Amino acid sequence: MKIYVITVCRNAKAALSHTIGSINSLRDADMHFSVIDGNSNDGTREMLASAGSLVDYWVSEPDDGIYDAMNKGICALPLADGHVIFMGAGDRLIGLPSLDQRIPGAALFGDVIVGEEIFHSLAGWRLKAGNTLHHQGLFLPRPLLRKERFDRRYRIYADFDLNQRLMRANVRFVPTGILVARAEPGGVSWQASPMEMIRISTKNGGLFWGGAACIWAVYRALRTGITGARW
Repeated sequence: MKIYVITVCRNAKAALSHTIGSINSLRDADMHFSVIDGNSNDGTREMLASAGSLVDYWVSEPDDGIYDAMNKGICALPLADGHVIFMGAGDRLIGLPSLDQRIPGAALFGDVIVGEEIFHSLAGWRLKAGNTLHHQGLFLPRPLLRKERFDRRYRIYADFDLNQRLMRANVRFVPTGILVARAEPGGVSWQASPMEMIRISTKNGGLFWGGAACIWAVYRALRTGITGARW
C-alpha cells in the first residue's frame, strides 16, 4: 500500500526545497513523490531537473490553478493501489500512517500544524457543514481517485467538495491519531469564501446542511474576530 505524495507549486523554489527535504526524510520503498509545477520562472524547474531520485515524477507547464494542477497529479500517478496526500510548497511532512492503518479503500486522516495552531481533523456529520479535514492531513484511496476529480468550478473549497462526495459514496473516513504535517498558512483555503462552502454543502447535502454550513461560517467568522483562532 504505497503512499503517493503530490505537491503542486508555482514560483516557490525556496519553499519547495523544504518540502522535498521533509518528504525524503520519511521516504521508503512504499513512497512515490510527484511535483506538478505551474511553469515557474524562478529556478524551480531547474531545481526539479537536478533533484534526481528525490522526486519520482515532475512536470512544469501552465495550469488553470491549484485544483487543475492537483487533477494533473492524480492523472500522472501509477495505477497501483495505495493512498494519496497533497502537500503544498513549504509544507513539511511529519508522520505517515503505519502499515496496519493503511486500510484499502478508506480515507485516512490525522492532525496538521498550521502556523502556531493545531488543526484537529474531524469527519462524520461535521464534514457535512464545514471544511473539517485539511488536505495536508488526509490520505485518499488511490483507486477512488481514478474516477473522482477536484471540481474546478470551486476555486477555494474543491477539496471540501471532493470529501463530501466521497462521504456520500459511503467511503470510510478513518482517524489515524497521528500528526501528519506542518502546513504553511496563507494557502487558498485561508481565503474567506463562505458562500462557496455553503453552495457545496447545499449541493451535496440539501437545504438542511446548506443552512448548517451558513451557521458554521458565521461561527467561524465570529471566533476568528474575537480570538484570532482560525479553527
